[in-house]
Amino acid sequence: MGSLRKILVIKPLKQVPGGPKVIAKLYYPYEVFEINISIRRILGEPRSLRIHVLVDRARARAYATDAIPETYEDEVDEDFIVKPRVSGEASAKLARKFALYYVTRYWRVMLAPEIKVARSVEAYKLYWLIKMAGKTYLFDSILGDVEEIG
Repeated sequence: MGSLRKILVIKPLKQVPGGPKVIAKLYYPYEVFEINISIRRILGEPRSLRIHVLVDRARARAYATDAIPETYEDEVDEDFIVKPRVSGEASAKLARKFALYYVTRYWRVMLAPEIKVARSVEAYKLYWLIKMAGKTYLFDSILGDVEEIG
């Protein structure tokens, strides 16, 4: 057993149904950003908007999301935490790059928009490793998806 570490965990929206045996809990790294964007215009006042960007720190990918999720603090075994591939700084860069893509895709932009990170939360998504009918599955605590792994 590895050492224990305090982390923020995204509050599960789904629970493992009765029956399957939970073998372990796995924690997958994300960072969620709240980004303020100011779209400068040649005539008139700048247009302001706020978006939320989810960065998958293990795969180095960014996605739009609705909001910063609810989290709770937990002390977990480091052996069950998926190691992030990107640092916090690289994660913020990915989020700003996605915000620029988002703005240029959905708005007419003549001048470079101003993109500022208002806040961010590093949190881990919980997956349960479960055993059902002699097979092992990964159960997603947010979407409820089940994937056979062996």
